[in-house]
Amino acid sequence: MLSLLALGLLNIHATISIDVFWFGLSGAGVLVFGALAWGAWKFCPPRLEEAFRRLDRSLPARPLQGLRDYQRLGASDPISKEMWHAHQLRLEGEARKARPVPPDLSLSTRDPYGLRFTALFLFTLGLIFGSVWNLSNLQSSASSRNPAVLDVAQWEGWITPPSYSSLPTLYLNDLTDDPDLSLLKGSRIEVRLYGEVGTYILSETTSARTSELPPASEPLQTFDVVQAGEIDIAGPVGARWSVYLSPDYPPNLSWDGRFETDFYGESTFSFSASDDYGVSDGQATISIDLENLDRRYGLSAQPRDAAPILLDLPMPLNGDRLDFTSKMVEDFSRSTWSNLPVKIKLEARDAIDQVGHSEEVSTRLPGRKFFDPLAAALVEQRRDLLWSDENAPRVANILRAISHKREAVFRKETNYLRLRFIITRLEATYHNRLLDKRRDELADALWDLAMSIEDDDGLEDALERMRRAQERLSQAMKNGASPEEIAELMRELKRANENYMRQLSREAARNQDQTRQQPSEGDAMTLSQNNLQDMMDRIQKLMEEGRMAEAQQALDELQEMMENMQIAQGEGGEGSPGDQATEGLSETLREQQRLSDEAFRQLQDQTGREGQQSGQSGETDRSGQSEGDENASEQGLAERQGDLRGQLGNQRDALSELDGGGGENTQQSLEDAEEAMRRAEEALEEGDFSGALDRQAEAMENLREGLRNLSRSLAQGENAPTEEGGTSASRQRSQQQDPLGRMTGNGASQSNENSDLSAQDMARRAQELLEEIRRRSGERQRPEDERSYLRKLLEKF
Repeated sequence: MLSLLALGLLNIHATISIDVFWFGLSGAGVLVFGALAWGAWKFCPPRLEEAFRRLDRSLPARPLQGLRDYQRLGASDPISKEMWHAHQLRLEGEARKARPVPPDLSLSTRDPYGLRFTALFLFTLGLIFGSVWNLSNLQSSASSRNPAVLDVAQWEGWITPPSYSSLPTLYLNDLTDDPDLSLLKGSRIEVRLYGEVGTYILSETTSARTSELPPASEPLQTFDVVQAGEIDIAGPVGARWSVYLSPDYPPNLSWDGRFETDFYGESTFSFSASDDYGVSDGQATISIDLENLDRRYGLSAQPRDAAPILLDLPMPLNGDRLDFTSKMVEDFSRSTWSNLPVKIKLEARDAIDQVGHSEEVSTRLPGRKFFDPLAAALVEQRRDLLWSDENAPRVANILRAISHKREAVFRKETNYLRLRFIITRLEATYHNRLLDKRRDELADALWDLAMSIEDDDGLEDALERMRRAQERLSQAMKNGASPEEIAELMRELKRANENYMRQLSREAARNQDQTRQQPSEGDAMTLSQNNLQDMMDRIQKLMEEGRMAEAQQALDELQEMMENMQIAQGEGGEGSPGDQATEGLSETLREQQRLSDEAFRQLQDQTGREGQQSGQSGETDRSGQSEGDENASEQGLAERQGDLRGQLGNQRDALSELDGGGGENTQQSLEDAEEAMRRAEEALEEGDFSGALDRQAEAMENLREGLRNLSRSLAQGENAPTEEGGTSASRQRSQQQDPLGRMTGNGASQSNENSDLSAQDMARRAQELLEEIRRRSGERQRPEDERSYLRKLLEKF
């Protein structure tokens, strides 16, 4: 009975079928009545003699039995009689000590399996975890044995929300008491009708289906919720719901309209996005702002292509996309609209293609600024050429005007020859109406020439490099450059000054006999690294305060001091390994520029000889000799190109031994430069100077990119030192790698050096995996353990 009461308190009867309930209840009744009958049959009432013996057994001397005894021997003997009397008196004293014997409650012999304790345990559980109100359901469970109800058809239904919502699947039978359902658009409803066909009929107005409708009595009904409406299951045990669409708001997107642009033209901007169920993707639209554009000179013509620039916004590779902040990095330097007014608008899209927009921002499209006047003029003419085909004759005339006095404009003869070659190709192109085919090629040639002039890597020594850095800084101050550009030029000047000091230090070490002529006493100066840093800090402070005239004067004084100084004894030094690597790559770039210049001269000579050979066919010996010289020159250039490629390979290997290896981008750029050098070497061996020049230009561009990436890596390392040494970035990368050098997956959204996937491929793959996890987590046929694991993945990522 106690066990039955415990099961009733735990509401067990509500979880079993009615057949099991009745069978169990009947069996329990039989057991109870059988136990009572067995107990009545085996019951035996206690007798007085048994109580007497039980009390006597509780005393050590059994006095009650002794008091009943009689003296049979020596009854006539006075001594024996006296002893018997004393014995009786002692027994009477022991009998007075008798106390009631407690009952024997131990039932272990009658209950060897501890069933009474099991019943008591179940009853205790019922009191703790159950409720006495559950006993009131016994009557309803007992009365639910209605054959008319049990024999009717039943139905089941499930609601599967869209996968992007990560919401669980709902069991429709549990929602019969709720007449209103709030569902997301796109939720899938599946209903199964059991029993004879036609017993239940399903009707709904939420799917808006008008064609190919299945019969309303179809055993399996599946449809998607696309609008508010009604769902009605008509039958013996039917149900009806009113369906409302849950709000799914479009994404929110914000951007302050600010760019962070470094000296090399790479721009970064941050934006924030949020959505109630996660942002799917985003896009930035950049269009030219013709209303605010100064339509003069080359920009007065109608633009050839005014289609907006479309850029995909970077999405987080892991974590949810409900609310996040991300950064976009892009280089617009080579765009036609670089440094021109544009309108920028960002938009984000969710899984059901709802779009959220940021406010349209009017600004200038950031890009690299050229401080060398000649390079800036070439870049401007490149922009005009790309702006409209009508500008082609004007661009050719301006380029001819630029090259008129080459001695005063060009510092290198090869730059002048390259520009003349571009002018000739441009004039021939627009005269022959081939601009559509060669426009981009000419624009790339102008860009490469401008970059070569701006970087001017052909300077012969550190003093010229230092003077060039000072000229750039002075020009930037006159042109009103931004603080970021000024800061970058200051860093370049510092590097050039330190390089010049190292060169003087090496020269002093090589010439210990002091044979070199010393400057006069009045001009001789001694300058240490600390003095140099103090002067640089003073110049930067003056510029930050807007005192440009004083800053220019201090810069002139520094230039004069540097040109007339002597390195303080015991100071200076070779610099850090990073500085040495930078200087080595700079020298490689200068050597590659020299090779490219010589290859260009060979191309010019080859073109001239081909034009003369048609009128000098009789001079066979001279032509043969020229051809031999040419082949020797080609072979020499190819060997020098191969040696330079080997030198770059050694530098790349040495750079990888530095802390962090200079960064993944640096290594990739140098690897691309090495590959371009190899192809240039093959072209030189084949006598293809034009192809060699293209490959050499590609190699120089990759070298410049590698130098820029290395400079950024070194700057980050200087700004974030660690106690153990090295930069925080390198330590973080080492912590995110296992002993084999593979990424452990605990870091942010980075890829390792050997990854073949681009950032866009990784983002797309991450999105596909996320959608697949969401889909599988909502499939009810999967094991609960697997679905629980998938839900944990969604919560984490």
